[in-house]
Amino acid sequence: MKTNLPNFLVVSGTGRNVGKTTLVCEILKRFAPENRIAGVKITNHFHEIDQKTTSIIAQNETYIILEERNSSGLKDTSRYLQDGADSSFLIMYTEGSLSKAFEAFSHQINIQNGLFIVESAAILEIIYPAAHILQTTDNQNLGQLNYDVVSFFAENSLPDFDFSQISSRGNQWILK
Repeated sequence: MKTNLPNFLVVSGTGRNVGKTTLVCEILKRFAPENRIAGVKITNHFHEIDQKTTSIIAQNETYIILEERNSSGLKDTSRYLQDGADSSFLIMYTEGSLSKAFEAFSHQINIQNGLFIVESAAILEIIYPAAHILQTTDNQNLGQLNYDVVSFFAENSLPDFDFSQISSRGNQWILK
């Protein structure tokens, strides 16, 4: 059963290098000055862990949850901090273990306090966010995607996205 999380905003994409992280960072720049926002990147690919710049929040044989501490790095999680996120996390998981990983994340981090922006399509399998922004370079192939909800499409570049369509109030993202 999916969890309804109105303080979560999800950005996903139709592929690699379509601008997901750039869009997340632009949202952070616009909303972080007035809000506590945590940036979260979720991937089923395991990356090398730099223990000098990250802290392990939780782990088992199927997932690792890291908190980024380096705001001057080149990783996406570092970019979140550069653009105003109060905290930044990376959740890496094996196929079929995202639900357990997110449960562990929820126990370690108070997910009811503050706003979250998540870069991941997979999270949509287990939560209903306030909004889901799908970043794409090609609207022609959208028919084959199977998402319950896509609140907004952002095509090609940031100037195409109307940021006035979203706002925040307290611990909620609001769609206008």
